[in-house]
Amino acid sequence: MATVSTGVTTYVDDRLTGLDKAPVWENTTTFPLIDGDTTGTATVLVNGLTQKVIVKVPNTSTDTQLSIVIKDNGDNTIFSAGPLAETATYAYSVSEPLSGEIDLALSFTDPDGTGSVVVTLRGV
Repeated sequence: MATVSTGVTTYVDDRLTGLDKAPVWENTTTFPLIDGDTTGTATVLVNGLTQKVIVKVPNTSTDTQLSIVIKDNGDNTIFSAGPLAETATYAYSVSEPLSGEIDLALSFTDPDGTGSVVVTLRGV
């Protein structure tokens, strides 16, 4: 039976901190790799135009690969990529207006329990 890794999300919103700041936001979610854990999920709050999806996959001893799916609050797939190999950072340009909760879902092959996958969403 697979266990589920829950992502930890940090959020930076520079849209309202002064005139000298760019109108941007960034959401970073970290998914720790756990031995035998083949999935990871997180619910993230966003409000604006998502422009960049960045996925950083760590080096592992078991050639871990992963796939990522992002769904909007209507459960529609708005982004998917994979399989993504380990020891790499993948950057994707997107243009998706979103407001509310979105779901990040990761699927792993043979995770070895070392490192973390980091998913960063950036937008305005």
